[in-house]
Amino acid sequence: MHKRLIILTASALCLLLGLAQSFPASALPPSPQSSLPGFPCYRDLNALYTDAAAIASAYPTLATWTDIGDSWEKIQPGGEPGYELFALKLTNSALPGPKPALILVSGTHARDLAPVELNLRFAEYLLERYGSDPDLTWLLDAAEVHLILSANPDGRAVVEEQIASGEFDEFGDNARKKNLNSATCPADPALIGVDLDRNFPFQWQPGFDGCMNDYPGASAASEPETSVLIAYLENTLGDYRTGGPDDPADPSARGLLVHLQSYGNKVFYPYSYRTEPAPEDAALHTLANKFAYGTPASPAKYSGTYASFLPGSLADYVYGEKGVPALAYMLFADIEGKYFTYCSVFENYLSDNLQALTRALKTVWAPYTLPAGPELTPLETDHHSAPETWWELTTTADTNILKDPNPNAPAVASAVYSFDLPPWADGAVLHILPAQDGAFDSPREQLQSRLDISGLEPGWHRVFAQAYLADGTPGLASASSVLVPEPPPPTPYSSYLPILLR
Repeated sequence: MHKRLIILTASALCLLLGLAQSFPASALPPSPQSSLPGFPCYRDLNALYTDAAAIASAYPTLATWTDIGDSWEKIQPGGEPGYELFALKLTNSALPGPKPALILVSGTHARDLAPVELNLRFAEYLLERYGSDPDLTWLLDAAEVHLILSANPDGRAVVEEQIASGEFDEFGDNARKKNLNSATCPADPALIGVDLDRNFPFQWQPGFDGCMNDYPGASAASEPETSVLIAYLENTLGDYRTGGPDDPADPSARGLLVHLQSYGNKVFYPYSYRTEPAPEDAALHTLANKFAYGTPASPAKYSGTYASFLPGSLADYVYGEKGVPALAYMLFADIEGKYFTYCSVFENYLSDNLQALTRALKTVWAPYTLPAGPELTPLETDHHSAPETWWELTTTADTNILKDPNPNAPAVASAVYSFDLPPWADGAVLHILPAQDGAFDSPREQLQSRLDISGLEPGWHRVFAQAYLADGTPGLASASSVLVPEPPPPTPYSSYLPILLR
């Protein structure tokens, strides 16, 4: 794994840890403030944009809310007002980059309610815990999260009108999916538009009538919303593919895109335009299998079994053009509300989905490698004060934290911990993290160690841990924190002078 993180002195790291702890514990609305009629868990578009702007205002060091381009209606002269597309970027801007990025895109299909709400809930989840949760604090310090909440705001506004007027069935099947390109179906204004997830230039294919829900557009990237996303991705992701779709990507690729959609309970991985496996098929499957853990979804590939082929998709574009892995997470099942997922279902699985997104964020340093290694959970540091101050680290390393477990899962082979810098960073000092039973011989190992805090300056320090397979494959890292106390004051010399009695 390439060591590309910025190196900080211990004193600088402690200063930043102190800065993290000074952020407000919660400066965000506690719940959706302006919900859709009949769906109290889902904010309307105005509330989504208002709350995202409020996040940037409440956390100016951690969040920015940026206009990245205009919708189809917005650019039509003399037409409807239309909307801007925005990106909510989360990272500790006090720490310089470059940093790997997790990109979450939702709302390409206008009727997908749950994905959009989940996207913003994830931002709130991260920010509300920044400074109090060492693991999440580290992630926002060292990585970036880019959230495109509504990639089709024109269409979303129409869906909200349909909901308000009652012009939809229970599952949202007849609600708007496409954007509002009025040139596609002059005969019926209700059927206009382009399916944005078929409009990306990688393996784009013409087809379907302009009035159909799957219409891919007159040409590749014909829609302004598609062009806006492409431009944003070009400025955010690195380029790790030099050949064609059958040539391997750079194995050191950093970053990950997750396209949040409804419905199906699947985590699809590329390619979606064909049945033949992609060059990184095994790594992509493992990534999807890792992401799906703890959720109702399962890893899957477009093969005709689960869905029709999908040329011109967002996920294929990111992987095929940039060499960056990409997933399409199809949230929830048809019986759970389809496109209009029931609020009870959304809230019931919210914690699981937030954990899946957090796990995705942890992969961005090496997404083709890290999901295959042992994962540490949970990482705990316990303080002991008698007869002296010391810290103990305990955690579990598991090579089978996967939705579909491997019956022949490899054993955990080793583990380390480090202070202030993650184990892969230049300058990190690695300490052995031993197995509790004295031997690494199982896919699941309890790890325990008394932390060696000698040589650390007084103050807060971040402690990282990571486990490995026998071939050196690393797993997802975790972080906690420890407080090194000030040394006791020296005993005055007068204490040792003899006492003379008269």
